[in-house]
Amino acid sequence: MQVIEDEGEFDRHQLQLVREIARLVKQVLDRKGVAADLVPDLTEQLTFQLATLLDGDSMLEFEGRPFVPAIAFALNDERTQVLGAAGGSWMHEYAIGIAESVCAEGG
Repeated sequence: MQVIEDEGEFDRHQLQLVREIARLVKQVLDRKGVAADLVPDLTEQLTFQLATLLDGDSMLEFEGRPFVPAIAFALNDERTQVLGAAGGSWMHEYAIGIAESVCAEGG
């Protein structure tokens, strides 16, 4: 597997991923009948928490050892080339703003 590091392109991909997370969270809340006035705040909070988890900003352990996710994006169907960023993702920095935007769009 070849890892290609391109911070600008990686950033575009992670922005799209966090946008999809926010859309999915909002859709689930809407489908489950959560009160409309609670949906924006819950969407923001859940999107932020999921992004933080995926970014590896939470202290996780697995079998007594640190457990740190590392996000990469496949660049081809065979997944032999992936787009990564040194130090991992920083989606949580965008999560609240993107969730607000998703809720404002209604989507």
